[in-house]
Formats: sequence, C-alpha cells, structure tokens
Amino acid sequence: MLFRRMELLVEGKLQACALFSGPYYFAEQLGFRKIIDNTFMIATMITGNPDPEDLRKFFAMLNVITQYSNTYDTIDKALVGVKILIGHCEFVPNPAFGKGIGEALVAIPKSISFARMDQLEFNAFYDKALDGALKYMVPTMDKTSMERAVVEIVGFIG
Repeated sequence: MLFRRMELLVEGKLQACALFSGPYYFAEQLGFRKIIDNTFMIATMITGNPDPEDLRKFFAMLNVITQYSNTYDTIDKALVGVKILIGHCEFVPNPAFGKGIGEALVAIPKSISFARMDQLEFNAFYDKALDGALKYMVPTMDKTSMERAVVEIVGFIG
C-alpha cells in the first residue's frame, strides 16, 4: 500500500500523499518535497527477551538525536547513522561506483540483536553509540545534556 501511494504520486495521479521510511526518502530524491509534518509510529521487530529498559534507553537516545540534528531528523535516519558510525554494518562494493556515482564501498547496516546482548554487551554498545552520536551527529550537545534528555524520555515512556 505504501509503495502504491508512491507509485501514484510519481505517475502524477496524486498531488500529495503520506509517505514514510524508504518511500519517503526515495520520493525526496526524486525532487518531491514535504509540505506538512505529521506524526507516525515506527515499528521495530523485537525478538527474544531483551531488557525493556535497555530498548527504551536506546530508542530515547535516537529520539534525542532527531530533536537536535538537522541531518538525522527521523528515527530511521538516526538509527542508520548510529549503526554505520559504530561499525555495526557491512561494507559492500558499490555497483554504480565505476559510473562516477558515490564511493567504492557502501555501508549496509546490520540488524541489532538486543536479545543476544547481556547487560555488559548492551552497555558497551550503548556507550559506543552515545559517544559517536555526540561526536558526529549532535556535536553541539554534551554528554550530561544527552543523558538528562534520555532519562526524561525514558521516564515519560515508563
């Protein structure tokens, strides 16, 4: 249904439509522009039995990134940015590189398996993500402010 909306928009059969995630970014690359903001929920598949507090903390950090970054202004963009930043990705050859498009390698983010992480592994993962986000994604924010904002969001959710 989401891709059908995008198809109708590209074909000129719709003047406007609601898009999110991949179709939204693709439409943006085709030159379409957002005319109004709306609120939507991003679903994440959680498998196993990860600690709910760890999930809240991680996604709260992504939320803070979206609030303080012009580049990473959605949870999707923030999540991809964090994964690539901390090396939670695979680098594959770019088939379009020889045609002058992009870099030789493209980062493909991996899925995060919170259920397989024990508390020490999660803490290391989270700290690496937090430090990288502060250095490269929201460099105007200090660690104390980020941690305070995360605690406020987690407290609101919990």
